[in-house]
Amino acid sequence: MKVKEEKLREWDRVIAEAKAWKPQESTIQTPTQTRKPEKRKFHHKPNMHHFYPVPVGDGLDTLIDYRLKQQSYQLQSNPEYVEEAFDPELFTRQPKKQLHLERQEESMARLVDRLLDESKLFSDNPLPAPVEIQQEMVQMRALIQSLMDGNTNLPLYEWNDIHEITDQREALSRSIQALCRKATADDRPSINLMLTKVSYNLLVARAPPCTTNLNVFLAELIRLKQPQLSQIVVNHFVHDTKHKPTKVTAKLMLDHYRFKGKKGKGDAWGYRSIVQRMRGCRKSAEFRSRPDMLVKHRDRETLHWPEHEEWVTKTKTIHRNGSMHQKLPRDAPIFDSLILGNLKFLGPQGAVRVIRASFRAGHVVHHESLVVVITACLEQLNFSSGLQLIRVFIRLWWDGVGFIATVYTEQLRHLLRQLLLMCGIDITLKSPYDLPIKHSWDALQDMLHFMEVEDIKDAVERISELTFSLSQSLGLIAPDATVEPAIQNENTSLCGMIEPGLQQEVQSQGSPDIDQALQLFEDFAAEVLDREFLRTEIDSTSRWRRLLTLEDRVDRRCWQTTLIEDELLSIMSPELSVERKEIFDTLLKELRSWMGVRLNFFGKLHVLQNLPDVKTKKKWKMRKKKAKMEVEGITVSTTALPWADSMTQ
Repeated sequence: MKVKEEKLREWDRVIAEAKAWKPQESTIQTPTQTRKPEKRKFHHKPNMHHFYPVPVGDGLDTLIDYRLKQQSYQLQSNPEYVEEAFDPELFTRQPKKQLHLERQEESMARLVDRLLDESKLFSDNPLPAPVEIQQEMVQMRALIQSLMDGNTNLPLYEWNDIHEITDQREALSRSIQALCRKATADDRPSINLMLTKVSYNLLVARAPPCTTNLNVFLAELIRLKQPQLSQIVVNHFVHDTKHKPTKVTAKLMLDHYRFKGKKGKGDAWGYRSIVQRMRGCRKSAEFRSRPDMLVKHRDRETLHWPEHEEWVTKTKTIHRNGSMHQKLPRDAPIFDSLILGNLKFLGPQGAVRVIRASFRAGHVVHHESLVVVITACLEQLNFSSGLQLIRVFIRLWWDGVGFIATVYTEQLRHLLRQLLLMCGIDITLKSPYDLPIKHSWDALQDMLHFMEVEDIKDAVERISELTFSLSQSLGLIAPDATVEPAIQNENTSLCGMIEPGLQQEVQSQGSPDIDQALQLFEDFAAEVLDREFLRTEIDSTSRWRRLLTLEDRVDRRCWQTTLIEDELLSIMSPELSVERKEIFDTLLKELRSWMGVRLNFFGKLHVLQNLPDVKTKKKWKMRKKKAKMEVEGITVSTTALPWADSMTQ
């Protein structure tokens, strides 16, 4: 009986230790395997939810399993657990053979090694940390060292029941999130402790982690602003596993590369690599490297099978490396990340292209993303991108879906009007001929009317709130009332006097705060003046932006014209000889220095066409020289005659 009571007390202490997460010295040693584990067999269970081949475990129940179960029961009611809904487009990929489990064990062991290296758990020079964190690090070091000294290679996965596996995976996600929430972004010792505890949970888990577990861990690392640790998880998922990604996985990877680097500048190469993987067209020097996100692929030789033919016709695929690869489906959050990423790495033009693709796919674009893109177009005076975005919105209103494409907040409406003014579109709806783009003027009119109605609705809400606060300050309603006061009856005088009964009630509640009411009126008047001033400032700013945009377009056109002129002159100049080139350059220098004339393109062409012919000059020179030689020959012959001397005498 004494031995039994001691064991019961010891188990109670272990349960309390697992709940409080404060490991102590235990008299019960962790059971280890002194023999090589038997090879687990796979068989089918037809009564399961998913008909996957399931391995049979060896039946060993260790203290680690008991602690993990207790921890899952403790975290089961955690409301912060991140769980992904079932996606019919992306079915979860589960292990089907013993080899699959062994590969997952090896890949998870490599991930744990990298995390422990980053945590500096076994480093001789640990970082300075508070006493509590140092004590917990010492305890975790002892626990992990005991696992490493055992005869069993961890992790050791089993596959007995799909429901039990699902529960263990949910418990692992809850524990990872709970541990990450205890760490802070600027405290490296707390992050090292978090990495150590997460590594311990990954080692002792009996169920193979799924994509959701990695998504939870990656999301928490991005929240903690740890790009180096996030890169480890991304590399593990892309290069070291065969997990099928979800849409959440793609969004997290895009966000990671968008904020990676010093001061959040991002990694353009990594971002482009993920986008190409989503499209299934990533190029790699390695022959066996997959160009996609490991969603699904089939060889070209098996496409005549009915199931493969149906899969190809119903999904978006691409042909690469002799196989058909499925592209990753995109939803609204993925498009939102693509919009912000393209704006950061490619500018407004790339962001507008993704916005158009998102609307074409039938998704709603978040209004904050539109605000960021329109602000970038206005700040950079990007006329072409702004005009493309206006075309997209007018096309949506022409199709009758513009009012549900996004949420037209006050800030978005304000920026849309500024964008219309910058692009030279009259927002006062005076004439349909002011529209410079080839779309229906009625669609633009519908959009502007809808925005005016939204402005009126917001103004009515502000006035109702102001009236309610004014009535509260005057004592017409109770301070905690949630309804507007009723209209006063006819006995109320024009001076604002209240009935005697109502006046007594107001006096019993307290004297009305006249000063507060006057202050509300003054604030309202100041708000009206501010709005008028803001409207005039917006008009002047819009005109100035319009002028700067036009000047930029004129300068750009002049620059393009100059390039074309230089190209044409460079094409015509090789046809000239060296002497004619010298004559042409001399004429241009003389015109520029003596007359102060700088010729344009057509003037230079005129000079080229009217250059003196060098060949004719050479002919005249030769004739002149020949005539001179003939004259000299005649004089010589005449002096040789016999009568020349007498004539000279």
